[in-house]
Amino acid sequence: MKILTVVCNLEKGGTQRAAQNFCEGYYELGADSKILAVSGGGIRVKELREKNIDIWLDFNENTLSEIKRWFPDVIHIHSHRIEESIIYKIKELLPTAKFIETNVFSIPSNYAHIIDYSYQLSSWCEYLYASRGGKISKSLVLPNPVKTKNFYKSTEMEIINFKQKYNIPNNNFIFGRIGQHFYGKWSLYLIDLFKRFVNNVNNKCILLLINPPKEIFDHIKVNKIKEKVVIINQITNDNELRNCYSAIDVFLHIANKGESFGMVLAESLLCKTPVISLNTPWGDNSQNEIIGKGGKCVNTIDEFYKEMIYLYKNKRLRDNLGTNGRIQIINNYDYLKLSKNSIDIVNNNFNKSKLSKNNIFKFYKIDGLKDLIALLLIWIKFNIRIRNSHKYINYLLRKLYNFELKKGYFI
Repeated sequence: MKILTVVCNLEKGGTQRAAQNFCEGYYELGADSKILAVSGGGIRVKELREKNIDIWLDFNENTLSEIKRWFPDVIHIHSHRIEESIIYKIKELLPTAKFIETNVFSIPSNYAHIIDYSYQLSSWCEYLYASRGGKISKSLVLPNPVKTKNFYKSTEMEIINFKQKYNIPNNNFIFGRIGQHFYGKWSLYLIDLFKRFVNNVNNKCILLLINPPKEIFDHIKVNKIKEKVVIINQITNDNELRNCYSAIDVFLHIANKGESFGMVLAESLLCKTPVISLNTPWGDNSQNEIIGKGGKCVNTIDEFYKEMIYLYKNKRLRDNLGTNGRIQIINNYDYLKLSKNSIDIVNNNFNKSKLSKNNIFKFYKIDGLKDLIALLLIWIKFNIRIRNSHKYINYLLRKLYNFELKKGYFI
């Protein structure tokens, strides 16, 4: 089977990582696998070429001619910042090929009518996709593939060396957050909660932040806790990233817009670092599905703070969550397993019910009247299509959990 992976570029983003992992997974499973980056290369080019995978780094007439001569059977599109005109040109060039997409934002693509299957990253994403008019007959839950072999708990000496490199005290408890340099994937509450913890529980702890946006920098200065925060602007090497996850005692995850998948959550758990995450039913909200038994997902900021204290005081629980989380990620999200599932799908050798997860409501924590009201709003959001209803329901959900009352805390 010949499979062409199509992605915007080969830079460091999560979409690009997923495209690379699928492309390499197909290759390792015996497919003739190549990749087209329509807007140029990036840091991932070297790794792909080391595996002898052919790459096109531009979309032009020469590229089209070479692809036509090769004549792939399957086109796997990673729908993020790719102009629809490019997709139509590829379809015109290869009319008999099967077209599949990994749908990054759970929104029906403008070229949805030429897609054979649309992969959604979670059950929550599939509900969003359907509620936005996507055809459920074409939709399947197939998450982002993770190179589980690249992430595991670092040795004690590797962790010590990592801490020394970045001037992190070796005997301090470390809360950490790794994320995209985009405020929608962060929250000012993260800084507030850490300051509260330092003032009331233990002042010998560190907040380790990787790649935070300007808003987080500014909020650290306002709260005068700069001496307790270690910031690393960027880590691109998987080995260094593994040491970073392993050095963190508890991974703190609050994202204003939530996560459609959350590669950092999977990577943290592979390194046996447990996660505390805030549910975000007003936006993307896959974090509960990804974390599972590897951490705690809560509905409110106060619950989040209580879990910080509880995990800080309970090392055995942290170890158990980390171990369970690693097993779960390997079992559910390994890149070879998901690449095999994708090949089975295009060969019509699959059972949709086995690939798709159960009802999203089993992933949502119910504890009190607020959560029951939220559950009703979520049900309405996904089952009753009224013009602009999502906008108002999302506002009510944020209001219900007091998550947008301070200016700047939600965008």
